Amino acid sequence: MSLRSTTGSLLRNRKVLFLLFVGLFFTVTIHTLHGQGISVQYREELPHQKILDYETVHLTLLENYLVTDVKIQKCAKGFSCLAPKQTSDKAVWHKIDTKLNLHAKASSMFNYYLYVEKTHATNAGRYVTDIQFTPSAKQPTDKNKWFSHKVASSLYIWINYMEVADFETPLVRDLNILFGTHDMQDSRDHWHYQTLPITLPVEQTIYPHASLLSISINEEMPIINHSMEFENVLKKNGIITTVDPKFKIAQISDLHIGVDQGRCIGDECKFDSKTLDFIGNQLDAEGDVKLVVVTGDMIDFERVKHLESAVLKALSPILKLKIPFVFTFGDSDWDWDNYRTKINILNFVASLPRCYNKNINHVDHRIHGLTNYNIKIFHEPPAAEGTTFDYNLLDLSKPNAIATVLDSEHVEVDNTQTNFMYRATLQLPPDMEYRLLFFHYPLPNFRPDKEFKLIGTYNEKHKLVTPTDKKVLDDAVACGYKAISVGHEHENDACIWKTVQGKDILLCYSGIAGESGVTRLDKDYERRFRVFEMNFEKKAMFSWKRTALKSFDPQAVWPLNT
Repeated sequence: MSLRSTTGSLLRNRKVLFLLFVGLFFTVTIHTLHGQGISVQYREELPHQKILDYETVHLTLLENYLVTDVKIQKCAKGFSCLAPKQTSDKAVWHKIDTKLNLHAKASSMFNYYLYVEKTHATNAGRYVTDIQFTPSAKQPTDKNKWFSHKVASSLYIWINYMEVADFETPLVRDLNILFGTHDMQDSRDHWHYQTLPITLPVEQTIYPHASLLSISINEEMPIINHSMEFENVLKKNGIITTVDPKFKIAQISDLHIGVDQGRCIGDECKFDSKTLDFIGNQLDAEGDVKLVVVTGDMIDFERVKHLESAVLKALSPILKLKIPFVFTFGDSDWDWDNYRTKINILNFVASLPRCYNKNINHVDHRIHGLTNYNIKIFHEPPAAEGTTFDYNLLDLSKPNAIATVLDSEHVEVDNTQTNFMYRATLQLPPDMEYRLLFFHYPLPNFRPDKEFKLIGTYNEKHKLVTPTDKKVLDDAVACGYKAISVGHEHENDACIWKTVQGKDILLCYSGIAGESGVTRLDKDYERRFRVFEMNFEKKAMFSWKRTALKSFDPQAVWPLNT
């Protein structure tokens, strides 16, 4: 057979033609992409495949960088794009790792990433005061000067700036991308969440939104000083002070917040917005809450792709009311197959204002879990007129009260944590009775084996499957704790009387706070949270619960006959 006839038969073979076409297409594509400075990326980065770090506002201010430009890059999947071209050797482009089309409805050949240009304030040639993502080529307002970038026919980036900064106008210091629907909120101090979504040319179930950190020059030093006092004194030492004779702690558990609007089972839907309204309204109605302890299952990991968005949404009522808080993990807060998700949630929560959680770099890794804390509460007289309180005068071994928080990781409290309890209480005066203990998963002792006394509802009585030893309760009593309060069991909100070693202790549940959390016994179970009050004048502790309609079940915690 001649060469010509062999070639002709091959060309007539459709399969061979198709393979030749595919090979030619990929050769040209790769050649083109490499010609544009684009390299092969063999694994697509998804959120939280690596450990992330987050800056507090005061660290951002201390670095003294300003946002000077923003762009969106369209990148072929399987390849990584280079950053936008630098226009100045004094500016640096930073990529936001989470792709903007995180919730795309259909597959696409491309991903979209946001790049933020930052310039040190001393080198900035312009001072950005606003950034807007609009579907229109029309300039948003006449305020100051604008320039724009066209991303697609339905998306423009508009950047408002001044050529000379004044001291009063807030300047954009950072930009975050968050994902959410109508109930998404960012209530961090000085952050401004944009409700208008970034409408990429890719249809999505949940669209990204920008949130801008904007602070004026005049605001810088007061913010830095206040934040450094909290971070370097209060948070570092785990202390909180009050001049009031009463100290209220709100325990909120099982919010089960997602990035979407809520959970639907069949035709019935429960909405996260109702949870947020309930928490915000009732914390406000309670008044004078000095500390919020969030005892786990704050988010529903199965309903979350972007953890930061769900965390901000869940904590928005607390952040908005500017109440100090501490968080400990529950079962549904992180991916048990990817421990980095837990570390990243901790790091992000620790960066939030008035939060007592510590970054992973400051965690005591000798203790089981990541969120173990002992908050020392000092009742101090008000400072004299014209003076400020001096924290150096505090004797850190003699607080007036403590609130100890443990991490029941993998539904267990272990001996490293009981050792932590002993260390937290070892030097306390014997007559200091204001001692509370919080975590998420109940001890096995929360299932009494004989008749018992309680106040509240005790509906869930299934077996508690936990490796926690019953002796943990003995240790808690030996450490002088007057109540242990947990979450997890949605339809239990009782405080159960226990007498151990001749001493009384209450085993309390907070009850479910989140609408999206499933209640299996009563689908209409009213959402609630628990309040503890330490009354330093009356030398007593009390507790009660709150629903959207009322506070109820007031009871003594110590002494129990009060």
